[in-house]
Amino acid sequence: MIRFFHVTKTYADNRIALNDVSFEMETGELLFIVGPSGAGKSTLLKMIYMDEMPTSGQVIVGRFLSTTMSPDKTPLLRRQVGTVFQDFRLMQDRTAFENVALSLRIAGRFSGTELKQRVMNALGRVGLCHRRNSVPRELSGGEQQRVAIARAIVNNPMVLLADEPTGNLDSVVGGEIIQLVCDINAGGTAVIVATHDENIPKKLGCRIARIREGRLSELGAGVIGGGVTGGGTTAGEAGSIGTSIGKARLDARILK
Repeated sequence: MIRFFHVTKTYADNRIALNDVSFEMETGELLFIVGPSGAGKSTLLKMIYMDEMPTSGQVIVGRFLSTTMSPDKTPLLRRQVGTVFQDFRLMQDRTAFENVALSLRIAGRFSGTELKQRVMNALGRVGLCHRRNSVPRELSGGEQQRVAIARAIVNNPMVLLADEPTGNLDSVVGGEIIQLVCDINAGGTAVIVATHDENIPKKLGCRIARIREGRLSELGAGVIGGGVTGGGTTAGEAGSIGTSIGKARLDARILK
């Protein structure tokens, strides 16, 4: 579903953001990409929704190829890729309902009753139907991130990208957001989470890829910094963020 073939990204100032990155991810898989700020996590995610293009190499997302991508194809790709950001990026003068509905309205794909049903279904999946008429300033940080997730899944994307989704949240609320992301994955949507917090995938015992200075390498399930958690953790050990991980498919592979 997603394939990177020897992807390098170099910016105009000669800074190398990605350096010969190759990996593949199949439908319904879950992958955590772990690395410090500036390591290349966001650039890698931007390659998937093709906001950035490789300097060399090729990215394939479903039927879309970076080497043949054109502006008229970009909206079609982005209907298939949901994106969640650390800073939520909600429209401050719109309600939760309108923030989620906006992408459907822009695409012109749905209107009336069908649009309302799709938006309410997405809000229901994140537990926020009762907050549909609230604007962002009336919502907590966790609720705003839930609205952002609802917006990302309202088009039923093939993959959900979460770029530091817990970065602006406390540990308890962050855990709830990771639980929600895992539940979405358990429903069959592929998920890539980029994070600097190594404790999140360690607790889950899921497959991890580390990125440093633009280079990506695979670590086994639950491996952090060379240590192994022993093949994953139980739901009780993982706490509130791990109860559904057993339903998720975790076989993301880094190509050598």
